[in-house]
Amino acid sequence: MDQKYDGPAPMAELTLRGRRVTRSTVLNDWGLQLRWLVTKDGKPAATVAAPRSGDSYEHPDTTPGTYEITLQTWRYVSYAKGADGEFTASKFIPISNAVRYTI
Repeated sequence: MDQKYDGPAPMAELTLRGRRVTRSTVLNDWGLQLRWLVTKDGKPAATVAAPRSGDSYEHPDTTPGTYEITLQTWRYVSYAKGADGEFTASKFIPISNAVRYTI
């Protein structure tokens, strides 16, 4: 069975209060996995599952630096994988604005 992506892409709005990020309801939700992507000083620092039952996340790392958080969803295209075992066509895509804070 193929996944259909008819209509607009999923979208959520993030707001930041201190180090806690809160997301709005995901509009046009495909129902696939959601995750928070956290980068520190431009490099990936963490990926954390973002369950639909919770709408906020606070990254526990307090090491000085500039952090950016976005919400992503899985976009399934095919099961094709490369020699390293990673998906080649399917991937996580951003579905929100990015919020940034500095410690």
